Amino acid sequence: MSFFDIFGIHTKCTFLTVTYYKGAGMKSLGFSIVGGRDSPKGNMGIYVKTVFPSGQAALDGNLMAGDEIISINDVAVHGMSHAETIGLFKNIKEGPVVLKLTRRKYQRAKSVDNLPN
Repeated sequence: MSFFDIFGIHTKCTFLTVTYYKGAGMKSLGFSIVGGRDSPKGNMGIYVKTVFPSGQAALDGNLMAGDEIISINDVAVHGMSHAETIGLFKNIKEGPVVLKLTRRKYQRAKSVDNLPN
């Protein structure tokens, strides 16, 4: 039994896809990332750290801090370092930037009456 089972916390995942564009005259993507296999907190996924107010992500409103990036233009980022992921973004000079994301929502159970002894 896990910590989450014992304390009645459940995870609900939402999968979504967002598309932004890079090229001349386009606003910046407008977000920063954190994580990777070389993270100071240990091997972890790539997450959106901050959504900046002036970029495409803020204008679109679909990307949120804490979202986990699963892939960029169908290239999986699982197991990549932070620098490798940044390089993936930088290699896209113009055109669509399609992000597949996971958003986790933690919910506490309404009752903890059924906890194990």
